[in-house]
Amino acid sequence: MRQTREADPLTALRDDIALLCHHESFPHSEWFVTYHLEIAEKIALELWDLYPAADKQLVVAIVWFHDYGKIVDFIHEHEATQEKGFAQLTKFGFDSVFAMKVLS
Repeated sequence: MRQTREADPLTALRDDIALLCHHESFPHSEWFVTYHLEIAEKIALELWDLYPAADKQLVVAIVWFHDYGKIVDFIHEHEATQEKGFAQLTKFGFDSVFAMKVLS
């Protein structure tokens, strides 16, 4: 894993997903972070401003993790998320309840 000890789980998640997205084997490596994930995060945070009672960390984690399977296994994206997603989220430091919320 690419996480440093100082990194909070959300920063570790963003950093790791961004690194995976920039790998040459990912078909959308040239634009995915800048033109998909970062824009989706901005939109999600604008919506969060309207609903501040929502869990902001959960909102951002879902944005960054929603295409995890596609990033790690473009052909079998749903299976990859189901098989690897929980372990990956808990490696970042999220607890199991939070990880299940991201995956549901």
